[in-house]
Amino acid sequence: MPRAWVDGVETVLTDNEWGRHAAAFLGCGFRVVTPAGPVRPAALAAARQQAVRIAELFDATWDEAPWRSAASGAGAIEIVGGWRHQFRGPAGAQTTVIRSVPLPQQQWRRASGVRLPWSLDAHSPVTGLPMISGLEEDQALRTLETDTVGLWWNTDGHLVQSTAGPLLLRVAGAWLRPPAGDGAVPHFVWSRAAELLDARESPVDDKVLAAAEAVHAVDSLGRVVTLRGAAGADELLDAVARISEPITD
Repeated sequence: MPRAWVDGVETVLTDNEWGRHAAAFLGCGFRVVTPAGPVRPAALAAARQQAVRIAELFDATWDEAPWRSAASGAGAIEIVGGWRHQFRGPAGAQTTVIRSVPLPQQQWRRASGVRLPWSLDAHSPVTGLPMISGLEEDQALRTLETDTVGLWWNTDGHLVQSTAGPLLLRVAGAWLRPPAGDGAVPHFVWSRAAELLDARESPVDDKVLAAAEAVHAVDSLGRVVTLRGAAGADELLDAVARISEPITD
């Protein structure tokens, strides 16, 4: 059973009880996943920073207790939390759940990219943050066939994200990454891989996508999905493998 905290106090919540708490958030919450291994503390710190930004945005009281507990573990985890909505009042108490996440059975696979028919808002205050609401993602996944990955464009006409994680593109022998401000939701593994590959930020419109030799998605656990071509796949997988090593710089 997942571990849960309500307003700083660890408690036990059934799935139904958690569902009632989450429904009261009305979207005011976060969901992050951190990998296992030596990289876990740095990934957890990056995820916490994202969640704190969401709390600040909603002027919500921050609960540190779940994060202190998460720091003592070693495995991959999902942390989901939020604040009870109160009409014309400050956000209510924070409820947080931590679940163990099984390690990936497969680190790399191929899939087809499918352009999704909905656009992500490029100019929302929560753009680029790991919000708890999964409605758009769930709707997208229901429309996708096996071995297909949904590609999200934003309202400015830029490719920003996929249902398999944020993207890294190989264009003219160089690495590109969509800017976080365009709508990509970064996570530690992707950001670190982009850094190791010296990927530069560049808006990805249809012209850039057409010129790409390869398009890869990277999820929070370091799984890579190649959506086009094969250029740079070995280099990317090597970078992801290096991320699992202790960070010394």
